[in-house]
Amino acid sequence: MIGRHEENELVRISRRLERAINRRDLLRALGTAGTGAALAGTVMPAGAGASGRGLVRGLRRYQDTPVRGGTLNVAITGQPDNMDPHKAGIYASGQVFDNIFSKLIEVDQELNYVPNLAASWENPSPTEWVFTLVQNAVFHNGEKVTSKDVKYTFDRLKDPATASPSAVRFDLVTAVEPVDDYTVKFVLAEPYGPFLSALAGFGGQIVNEKAIAAADPARNPVGCGPFKFVEWVTDD
Repeated sequence: MIGRHEENELVRISRRLERAINRRDLLRALGTAGTGAALAGTVMPAGAGASGRGLVRGLRRYQDTPVRGGTLNVAITGQPDNMDPHKAGIYASGQVFDNIFSKLIEVDQELNYVPNLAASWENPSPTEWVFTLVQNAVFHNGEKVTSKDVKYTFDRLKDPATASPSAVRFDLVTAVEPVDDYTVKFVLAEPYGPFLSALAGFGGQIVNEKAIAAADPARNPVGCGPFKFVEWVTDD
């Protein structure tokens, strides 16, 4: 038997643990979705699966009505080495720049490919993929996102002079052809099953040629994602 005082203390502890689990689920979900900031070092307690599923539904509800402004403090796995998505070589960098840049497609909580900069896509032949872009995306320097940016992105990524560690994922891409301002076609050397996975992964971030020419993206990234880069204070 336990007394009233002990019972109340157990209730308080249980509630604190529940809040901690929910907070950790939140951090994990944000890191997985890449929608806010990717947060590392979070541990999922045993038996937290049900609350995690409820959290996903909650996150979707919150994302329907985003709030501008405020301060978001996040933890990452280490010190980023580079903010250029084509040259960065460690995960900690991606945890940051994946929120500054956007990709053609993303992967949702159910592991489905979902639209991002691409509103839709089709696979008219085993070696061709055609993407129709959204028409309201803008880079943080004011440039509209068009098919020319998609072509520039993958031409730069595959250029040996760029020395991108992500280039190997797009070895089978032989051409990126703008069809019009908001339609772009990828031509592959042969059918490639993981192509959509490559686009949704590391190195798939779309960059702007004018921004790349204006300042070194390693320290001055300009994307079209939900967060705009302001400054980088090393070891802050």
